[in-house]
Amino acid sequence: MNRFDRIVASFLLASASWAAEAQPRVVIDGEFSDWLDADASIVDPVGDATGLFDLTRLDVTTAGTVVYVRLSFTEPYNIQAADAIGSGVGLIFELPDGGMLDLALGDRDPTLVRSGEAGTESERLVWTQIDYASLPTPASTDYEIRVDLGAAPVGVDPGSSVSVRLTGSDTSESVTVVLDVPAETTAFRTPGRFACTEFRVASLNTLRGGLTGDPEVAQRLRRLVAAARADVYAFQEQVNIPVAGRNVGDVLEQLDPFGDGAAWYTHGSDDVVASRYPLVPLPKIPEANAAVVLLPGRPVVVYSFHPACCGIAGDGQDQSRIMASQGVVQQVADLRAGELGPDLEPYADAAVVVIGDYNLVGSFEPLDVLAQAGFSDWPLLDLGGRDAITWRFNDGRPGSFWPGRLDLVVHTDDLGRRNGFVIDTARLDSDTIESSTPALMPADSTGSDHLMLVADFGTPLPADQNGDGRLGPEDLDAWLARYEAGDLRADVNIDGKLDRSDYNAWLRLFTGGCE
Repeated sequence: MNRFDRIVASFLLASASWAAEAQPRVVIDGEFSDWLDADASIVDPVGDATGLFDLTRLDVTTAGTVVYVRLSFTEPYNIQAADAIGSGVGLIFELPDGGMLDLALGDRDPTLVRSGEAGTESERLVWTQIDYASLPTPASTDYEIRVDLGAAPVGVDPGSSVSVRLTGSDTSESVTVVLDVPAETTAFRTPGRFACTEFRVASLNTLRGGLTGDPEVAQRLRRLVAAARADVYAFQEQVNIPVAGRNVGDVLEQLDPFGDGAAWYTHGSDDVVASRYPLVPLPKIPEANAAVVLLPGRPVVVYSFHPACCGIAGDGQDQSRIMASQGVVQQVADLRAGELGPDLEPYADAAVVVIGDYNLVGSFEPLDVLAQAGFSDWPLLDLGGRDAITWRFNDGRPGSFWPGRLDLVVHTDDLGRRNGFVIDTARLDSDTIESSTPALMPADSTGSDHLMLVADFGTPLPADQNGDGRLGPEDLDAWLARYEAGDLRADVNIDGKLDRSDYNAWLRLFTGGCE
């Protein structure tokens, strides 16, 4: 492929219609490929820890008054778990006024300490007050953390110097950064459906039946449900009984998200699958309800997944989550083998989506079990692209776990990804709020401590060379890299060789979209 072809292809790609995204300097998603250029770093020797944590590296980078920190350890730790860690381990931000912000890892409290006329004064903060986020949520050797030191309780000005250090377990050495990098601007992505979308799945833990409970809370959650306009919903903690006002199907028919007056079908209680298309229930298994959704294009199995809460890696709750994942894998295997009865035999080859509140706080093993069986985790970001947080304590009291990623969407690879996102109405731009149908309110996501997931699927796109579910410039880069490396995945026309015809075939697929 010559230089002229590259220019033409780049022009075509730049002229195409896809959702433009302005990514923050660091996206809090539990992945670390965006940590290549830290502003300051500490490299610490292995084996010198005086406490539990053996830190090997601390990286810091900034954008405006937002500070990002990456911590790397020799062993995986559940840094949210106070009982496992004990007190005294903290991430300390030394502030220009002589005070400090202490993020007490494991003790569940950010504490702001300042010296005043009456002596040292401390204030316990709420994680959301400082826009705190940290991932991964399960035990890991690497964590990334975000905190806004310009938030009102802390009030650090742009241009100030801030020092960062870990205390109570390993090195007390600090790194100093100047908050002189320009603040980030957020370009919100569209919540609409991309081309080639076959169906949309949305998931929400409604927090003790909130969809049919307190009227004010119910209205907030119902607006979210209606605005998502999903073909299939997975609800957790939602009572679903055949009584007026308590049946999820009745609620959806009243909301009528598509304005077509269609009937809605439901299966399960507590963990509910609801669809605008008929359902064929699968047998109930512990901590999951599933049904085959008879979508117009093809049947898809959707699980509303909700294993046990809390705990740390290796404990009873973690083992329960692992067993729940194993239960899903076994049931899908039984479906494939035709062992779930004659009613389900026609759907043995159906694609599968496992979506819901995974409570993934101990180990990664529940997710690993699904991955080993051929399922892929799709980490969804909020519409501003800043993080993958799906849970936060929102009643304004200190002492809670910090925000994390508890809700996941996992699927078989015969489904192609399209648009996908997390909805937090408090962080949406006014255009998205006002253009939603029905119009959302900024407080709607506070109806639950979980945020809504939305995932759109279709058939895999042949031109999607980087596997992100959309067609964009990155796919040309991915195809070129494979082509130049002699990788037969670039053999788009499947003739057993790599040449210009593969580029022409790829370009036809790109401009043709789904075909």
